This record gives sequence, structure tokens and C-alpha cells, in this order.
Amino acid sequence: MIVRLARLGMACALFLGVACPAPAQVLSAHRDLYATLGTTLARFDEQLDARPASAAPVLFAAELLTANGNRGKQLLRPEARIGVDLELDRLRALGVQGVTVAIPFPLLYDPYWQEQGDAAASRDMVEFFRWVAGEVHGRGMKLLVESGVMFPGVYSAGSEVDANAYYQTLSDAQYVEGRVQNIIAIARDVGPDILSVGSEPDTEFRLTGKEFLRDPRAFARMVRTFVDRTAAAGFGAVPLAAGTGTWYAPGASYVAELCKIGGLAAIDLHLYPINRDYLNKALAFAQQGHACGKRVTMLETWLEKIADDELSSTDAAVDPTIFARDASNVWAPLDQRFLGVMAKYARAAGVDTVSAFWSRYFFAYLDPGLVAHADASQVLTWASAAAAQAMVDGRVTDTGLSYRAIIAGGATAGTPSR
Repeated sequence: MIVRLARLGMACALFLGVACPAPAQVLSAHRDLYATLGTTLARFDEQLDARPASAAPVLFAAELLTANGNRGKQLLRPEARIGVDLELDRLRALGVQGVTVAIPFPLLYDPYWQEQGDAAASRDMVEFFRWVAGEVHGRGMKLLVESGVMFPGVYSAGSEVDANAYYQTLSDAQYVEGRVQNIIAIARDVGPDILSVGSEPDTEFRLTGKEFLRDPRAFARMVRTFVDRTAAAGFGAVPLAAGTGTWYAPGASYVAELCKIGGLAAIDLHLYPINRDYLNKALAFAQQGHACGKRVTMLETWLEKIADDELSSTDAAVDPTIFARDASNVWAPLDQRFLGVMAKYARAAGVDTVSAFWSRYFFAYLDPGLVAHADASQVLTWASAAAAQAMVDGRVTDTGLSYRAIIAGGATAGTPSR
């Protein structure tokens, strides 16, 4: 894949050479949003100043996007391994200490592939992710795995896996059993350092239609099944995590129910939008988790560029419009500020792992004119291509340099370092 992306990246570079509106002009559509997000981060930064920072180390990780399971059968192409090797090398050069890899259901679930008439794909998927684990651990990095569900549309384009249609064919019991088998396969064959078995119950409901996921107690029962069955299969030593997005209104109820599961190692939080009271919820949920004796992790986070009035009308799980905004380099200073604040939050809240999701912006952004005048799915394709080319060329953005400084301890506040 890296060869194909490199070619796309060269084409993208040509686009970047054309005359485009100045960043300030393009940003005018989002000027208020930019200011609001900046103010929110500054206030939270000040709030964190009043809290004592933990001396406990924080593991700083990043998403290994080339190995993301939403790519499906694209991962089985020989060039996929070239891309993974290159991305791992570039992330390690930034000082990244671990990588997050999504291995969603049903990628390692034999009955799914048998039903598709492609039993070999199941074995090949296991072999691929086992290889990824070896490459990660061989570089002295931690492997953080998320086993949830696949995302539709642009996020899994070219995957040859129509997971969302498959979920509709399963009863609740079949769905849970499938998830169990996918999780056990990860624990057995991949051997992650931590395995999240579900950290966005609201997103999982929207993508699967399984109504029980909207009930905190029912969700916790499913997670308890994952914990018990994984232990019964002999893999209880693999730390399991589960949690909620900090944006989810009933999130505290989910954390409370998960806290009752004795074998669950960690409460995992996802943080994207910083609107409303979401940052305060991140503090509250972490406190809940620690109060019941759990570790607290954050295996996904990035600054979502979304306004309050868009929260109820846009679903980033299926619509790439919001995430496409990330690609513009005008947001880079805010991304750097956000990562610094998240590092400070982790130390203040006792979060032992923080993983930056859109790690491709450590290597390349796009010109704002290109982002402003293109379809969102096309923007994401160009962004991937530009990042791949940058990795080939050994280029890093100021955001990447800022994250390197944060990891090294050179950024103690939300101000970006260079």
C-alpha cells in the first residue's frame, strides 16, 4: 500500500503547489470555532494548574493507522507490511512508546469468514496481526489493541468487509458470542499489553443497532462476559479495559457499572470533542475509575473541530466531514496545544496511557485551500497520501515535533514545543 500512497502523495504535493487562498481567508468560515476551542483549552489548562500532578509515568502512544483493522482485507496485501514497518520506525523516532491497533469484530471470527466462503482470510488476518505484534514488541514498544466494531463508509472503504450488514443478521446472543471469540483470538494469537473490549457504547449501538448497548447494566454484563470467558480460556493475564467516550451523557453510569467487574483491569476513556462539559467529565470519569481501584487509560484522543450546534446534527462515526477538517494545516497550533493539555491532564488525573489517534498529522497536513474545496472523503485520501509520502521522505510536522517534546518531558504545559 505504501507504494500506491506514495504516488498519491506526489500528486497531492502537486496540488499543494497551486495558488490557494491564504490560511486566514479559508479559516474565516471557522474563525469563531478556532477561537472557542482555543479558549476552552486555555481555561482547562488553567484548571489543571490547580491540581497536583502525579509523579507516575505516562505512556504516550499513537494510532498505528496502517494496521487499523477497518482496512479489512487491504491488510493482507504484501505492501501493507511495508507501510506498517515504515510507520513504526517513524513513530519510534518521535519517541512514541506504544501504538494502538484496532482489531474489530469480525476480523478474527472464523464463522464470519466461513460464511463468506473465505476461510483462508481468517488465518491470514491472525498471521498479520501476530506479525504486527512482533514488529511492535521488537522495537521495544507497547501494543494497545481495541476490539470493538468496524466503522462504515469511508473509514472501511476497500476493506471488502461489510460488517454493518453482518451485524444486522445476528441476534444479541450471537453478537456477544462473536465478540467473545474475536477477543479471545486477540488475547491468544496477538498478545497485546492491554486490550480494550469496548470504550464507546453509544457508537457501538449506532453501528450495530443492538439496543441493549444503551443500557449501562447490559453493556457491563457483556463486558463481564468478555472478562470471564477470556479468563476461562486461559488468557486472564491479558489486561482488559472498557469504558466510554467523555462526550456520552450517561457515561458516569457506564463507568459505575464497569467498576463492579472485578477482573476488569482498566477504565478506558475516549476524548475527541472538548465542547460543553466534556473535559470536566474526563476528570470525573478518571476519578471514578481510580476510586474503584482501576487503572485509567485513554486509548483514543484527538481534538475534534466541531461546534456546539453541530454535535447533534453530525455523526463523525459515519460522516467524515468533521474529521476532514483535521487535515488543514491551519489547525496545527491547536493540535499542538491540545496534545500538551492532554499530557497535563494525564498527569493530573492519573491516566497512565494516552494515545493520539490521527497520528498522520505528525507527518503532514494539507494546504487549507485544498481542504476547503474538496469532498471530505477525498480530503482524507489526500491526507493519508501526504502522510505516507512524508514518512517516505522522513519529514515531520511541528505537531510531530511537539509530541516528541511532550514525550521527552520538554512540554510541561499546554504550550506547544519546537
